[in-house]
Amino acid sequence: MRKKETYSPLLLLFLLICLVPTVGMLIFGQGNGGANEIKTEKPRLFSAEKSLNTDYFICLSDYVFDSFFLRRELISLRNKLVASVFNTSAEDGVILGKNGWLYYSATLDDYTGANSMTDREIFSVATNLRLINDYCRFLGMDFLFVVAPNKNSVYGDNMPNYGSVSETHDSQRLFSKLREQNVPYLDLFTVFKEQDEVLYFAHDSHWSEKGAALAADLINSKFGKNTEYHSGDFSETAQHQGDLFTMLYPSLSDDELAPVFGDKLSFTYGSGGRKPDSLTINTLGSDVGNLLVFRDSFGNQLYPYLADSFASARFSRSLSFDLAEAEN
Repeated sequence: MRKKETYSPLLLLFLLICLVPTVGMLIFGQGNGGANEIKTEKPRLFSAEKSLNTDYFICLSDYVFDSFFLRRELISLRNKLVASVFNTSAEDGVILGKNGWLYYSATLDDYTGANSMTDREIFSVATNLRLINDYCRFLGMDFLFVVAPNKNSVYGDNMPNYGSVSETHDSQRLFSKLREQNVPYLDLFTVFKEQDEVLYFAHDSHWSEKGAALAADLINSKFGKNTEYHSGDFSETAQHQGDLFTMLYPSLSDDELAPVFGDKLSFTYGSGGRKPDSLTINTLGSDVGNLLVFRDSFGNQLYPYLADSFASARFSRSLSFDLAEAEN
């Protein structure tokens, strides 16, 4: 009888704790997503055409999983415990490195040399880039291909020990083919490795503003422009919420500081977006020349410097590279 009396309150407490996420969701509604997470919409039993949703319970399960009360807090707690006890990441997209560094797991294959591109794939990419270069030259434009280095390609010292590390990456093999086909490119890997200062965030997969400033100077030099953004006035005053930190600890605030460019950039926005992750950004600058950039997320920190360096610029995150934009 004593055992039953002892266990009953504990069992009741356990059941009440298990009910908190679901009951909290019913009271407070759907919680906010973390990072770039897209929340699942609340499912409907009947569609707009009054037909029965046969996948209702599957959709409901996904909705509850994405929306239960204290979800981000519980994920952060779990990941903190796993990192502290087992010294590893419980989040598939994040690698827990040394000295508090975080890395994007999608870059691991390139770091170790696993699943490298085939020679045929490298040749095909180089050939496509040559055709783009030929088209740009036909239009009287200069073309430049730039690869933003993965963080572990430049700062691999804080990566976990994975045994063998590849000495020849896909980018180097591609650069070799581009040289053979006379396609202009910029090797940022070599220059960034030569820098004494750290130009990437420890808790983010991207370079800092100072790293982007160096990349902008190097890109501009390829187009005959002499800029010195990297040697400008930077002060580490802003707190930066790293994308990898947010993936791992969605409810916590990151304490990493970000170098902020102190000088004024002389450009204005035209039509299109004005946020760093906008699909299309059009700008008007104070210098000469027109620029068209097809970019990825590394361009979020990069585009302001390039916008300042040209009379007009368009930055596109479209996955389809519409070269007709170069004619406008």
